[in-house]
Amino acid sequence: PNKLRIRVNERIPVGAIKISAQYIIVDKECNALAVLDSAAMYDIPVVNGVGVTSIELGYQLRSDDAYKLSVMQHILYELSLNGLTERTNVVELSDINSITLQMKSGMLIELGQGDRIKEKSAWAKAILDTLGEEGIKKGTIDVSTENSAIYREPQASQDVQPSKQPEPTAEPVPEE
Repeated sequence: PNKLRIRVNERIPVGAIKISAQYIIVDKECNALAVLDSAAMYDIPVVNGVGVTSIELGYQLRSDDAYKLSVMQHILYELSLNGLTERTNVVELSDINSITLQMKSGMLIELGQGDRIKEKSAWAKAILDTLGEEGIKKGTIDVSTENSAIYREPQASQDVQPSKQPEPTAEPVPEE
């Protein structure tokens, strides 16, 4: 044997965790790949709500909340497997019981708690694709409940036009 085979598996960025004014770029196993001032050069979601206690490039992040870090890892992994990484703008983990994904299209996906991420991600992708084929890009997909997924249309704009000042109908009260 005069041949040597080398297999290289490149780590691919799938998320950016904002810490102060910097972003920690991570792969699907939550290994820190880089610490940058901006994550704009990558087409990856920003993850909010994860406290990082230790960063060592090339190694998995450490957090004071191991469960939340584990949930983040599962979400980033499933987004990657389902081809949703580039379609996701923000992963919101501030409330571990109300996890959401804000998609770049404007769609909001409610995952709820950090359980059954694999199933929830698959449901969300299937519904996103079906709605996309119908030209629907905004609204809410709720996959937080057991064995069901619900799509809600976007709410009407909350911007209310200022109303005219009503005309007084009563006579002014004389001052004493």
